[in-house]
Amino acid sequence: MHRIVKLIVAGLVGILAGCGPRGVAPGEEVRVGRLAPDFEGTTLDGGVARLSDYRGRFVLVDFWGTWCPPCLGEVPYLKAAYGAYSRRRFDILAIATNDSPEELRAFIKREDLPWTQVLQHELDPTRRSILETYRITGYPSTFLIDPSGVVVARGAILRSSNLAVTLAKYVGPPA
Repeated sequence: MHRIVKLIVAGLVGILAGCGPRGVAPGEEVRVGRLAPDFEGTTLDGGVARLSDYRGRFVLVDFWGTWCPPCLGEVPYLKAAYGAYSRRRFDILAIATNDSPEELRAFIKREDLPWTQVLQHELDPTRRSILETYRITGYPSTFLIDPSGVVVARGAILRSSNLAVTLAKYVGPPA
């Protein structure tokens, strides 16, 4: 009888261990309901940013570029969202793609964008690992990641006026 109880407990532990969100396997698409792959990248100011540094709050990961008209159209919505929530609850981590540091600095200064910018370049093998991990093929590409690191939304639901609605749903009302 004691052995049967052990087997049942071991089976339940195995089942429950597989019930939580799982990570993304290499080459697999980043999907809603899965753990967001952690990454590390060089910021515009020469520091290092890691997605895992944002654990404990919602983070919007925004793949964009100053050369991308649809990305530029999102800037007012991103600024509004950033201003509406406290940094303890919500932050933005931008992955600036294919911009030179000089162009990006000038744009950020002109537009007064306070959130962290990580530099990536599709043609530079040393600066494209995040793009490859997230399989980015179009811009903007946006992911909302919850405090435990799970992707809760991605794509068009995070653009334009949809952004405020989606943030209210997941993060709660602006504070």
